[in-house]
Amino acid sequence: MVADIGGGHATLITAILLAHPDLRGLVLDLPYVVPSAEAKIKAAGISDRCEVVAGDFFESVPSGADCYILANVLHDWNDERAIAILRNCRHAMRGGGRVLVVKRKIFADPVQSVPTLLSDINMLVLTGDLERTRDEYLRLFEDADLRLTRVIPVLFPCGIFEGSEK
Repeated sequence: MVADIGGGHATLITAILLAHPDLRGLVLDLPYVVPSAEAKIKAAGISDRCEVVAGDFFESVPSGADCYILANVLHDWNDERAIAILRNCRHAMRGGGRVLVVKRKIFADPVQSVPTLLSDINMLVLTGDLERTRDEYLRLFEDADLRLTRVIPVLFPCGIFEGSEK
């Protein structure tokens, strides 16, 4: 099972489940978002394979998933809050599970990092939080009792930071 934590209106989980008919999914988000997520999942015809759960990822996340996805979630929160979210995913996942953080990457080459750094300025102004470097994600994962196993490049400038149990 794949769990999209802070999955909003279920756009990502819907795409994943449509591309992989053998998978089951779950979306966790705040109660006011649930009706929209349920409608999207129903319209996609995957209600039999996807559950929508109302909750707060700072308190807990549903247990038993093989993979927990946090797409564009952690940049909204300071380190302490981001670690709490990651730790809740770590405690909930099955043995051998993964946490995937989908985010914009900050590259060693400043020119490659321009789109991310512009986003970083927006995050600082709007929420007081920020985009993070690979080393900063490494520290967050370690503090959440996870091991950063790899960074998977995807559509520029994004990457997937993969974590597993230590």
